[in-house]
Amino acid sequence: MSDLSKNDVERASFAFSIYDFEGKGKIDAFNLGDLLRALNSNPTLATIEKLGGTKKKGEKLLTLEEFLPIYSQ
Repeated sequence: MSDLSKNDVERASFAFSIYDFEGKGKIDAFNLGDLLRALNSNPTLATIEKLGGTKKKGEKLLTLEEFLPIYSQ
């Protein structure tokens, strides 16, 4: 996470909060690609799956602390 600026962390936190539909500090890994795209990344489906995204809802949840290293890549 050290390669993320304070501004990047704030942007990622804000976007993460939008995809945290239940307000529990977690997002469904199914939405990982959408979240990365909202942050101006353009990952392929294969990249999303490699980073921990899932093809079905409800299989895996990610916290912000788990997401930030993914975003920094």
